Amino acid sequence: QWIIPTISGQCCPPTSSFAIQKITNNKAVMFGGEVPYDDGRSDVLVNTVYTCQLESDTTIHWESVKVPVVVPASVQWPVERRFHAITSIISDSPTLVMIGGEGNDGQLVNDSWLLNTSQYQWSK
Repeated sequence: QWIIPTISGQCCPPTSSFAIQKITNNKAVMFGGEVPYDDGRSDVLVNTVYTCQLESDTTIHWESVKVPVVVPASVQWPVERRFHAITSIISDSPTLVMIGGEGNDGQLVNDSWLLNTSQYQWSK
């Protein structure tokens, strides 16, 4: 039976073409996709990370993992994209593997990234 859960925390905006992957029995990580632009007529690609955690049978808690406003050279963060793939490598701290997608210019993105889900740090 489908239910409409109660939402707590900072839920993502309406988003399409994202990737989401389970990292524990009750938690998943969502990356990227496209959200409505302010003008309401077009969409913009994003490189945001959200976590969602099932707190009970009827409640989901969302959190935003903040993208640095200015990404220093020492910090790696993937570019905006949609239509990408993500899977997890299960270990003591699950690591997500992301590959490909389509970038802002409409071209295919030819890269792959790892996301450490204990510290939410990307590496290329």
